[in-house]
Amino acid sequence: MITIKNNNDEIKDKIIEFLKTTTIGEPSTEISKQIGHNRLTISKYLEVLQAQGIVTNQEMAQAKLWKLAEEEKIPSILIVDDEPHVVNLIKLSLNPDKFKVFEAYSGNEALEIIRSNKIDLVVLDLMMPGMTGFQVCKILKQNPLTSNIHVIILSAKGEIKDKINGIEHGADDYITKPFDPLELEARISLSLKHPATNDSKHPVTKLPTKKNIEEQLHNFMFENKDFHVYSFNLTGLDKFAEKKGHKKVNELLVLFTRLLNNNILEKECFLGHTISNSFVVIGDIKGLDDEISKEFRKILPYIDEQSQSLKLDVNKLSNKEILQRNIHATDVLKEIKVS
Repeated sequence: MITIKNNNDEIKDKIIEFLKTTTIGEPSTEISKQIGHNRLTISKYLEVLQAQGIVTNQEMAQAKLWKLAEEEKIPSILIVDDEPHVVNLIKLSLNPDKFKVFEAYSGNEALEIIRSNKIDLVVLDLMMPGMTGFQVCKILKQNPLTSNIHVIILSAKGEIKDKINGIEHGADDYITKPFDPLELEARISLSLKHPATNDSKHPVTKLPTKKNIEEQLHNFMFENKDFHVYSFNLTGLDKFAEKKGHKKVNELLVLFTRLLNNNILEKECFLGHTISNSFVVIGDIKGLDDEISKEFRKILPYIDEQSQSLKLDVNKLSNKEILQRNIHATDVLKEIKVS
């Protein structure tokens, strides 16, 4: 089928092609000269193009400069799942006016699409034939060219160990199936507002993890103020999980976070939580180790009736000890058994 352009379309095309050659814009008189039509005619076409959102103008020294309107950038989302019906469901969950959607049905296909297209965020299944979602995530986050791509894992595997594994592989968020379509779109929009990072918050307590803990420790040492750095390591969680289940482990982690928060309220302290379940407090606060140990012993019988699995290992260093022992900043966390 041959499309015949009328004179109106040709004039519009000429205006657009000319404006592609300029960055700051041109007055209608210059456009008229280049296109070969009078200024009044060109002004009318420019108004039509402006109404269509194709061109825009700005006032400069009593002149109106016209240029092409910048296209609004729509984020590109890649959905990766080996189940076509899941891919279709996710696509239906996303507003087509807000996202440009790509789809892949294996890890290798996903990486191929990412190599050929500008992808902003990946919604990634874990259990796929060949390459797993964990492997895809790790490859993306270890490559400087793709490490800024947001990764949201969407999986039926909802145990805390799976979420921790996802975070350790660099995922920015983790959602379990079945999922709420409105929540998924909201989480995607929220993720895109912030830079992607390999150092996400702990999936249960939402506290900053090891990289941020190290940065805060450097800041405290640089300011040369008095402070203590404490580590509270919960041990025996695996045996506790076998007896009570992972849900009870999650509840314990949240409870212990509240216990720490209650004891550092209104104090200039930083609280972090590593993926391996070491809680770290940094700040000018003395005796926190004794206070937390005492309170933990009080609540332990209500958490673990047998009191055989769970233990709290507490370690601390003051800034003076760090200086006296000449401990390098990168070794402080090792000294207090943070992993």
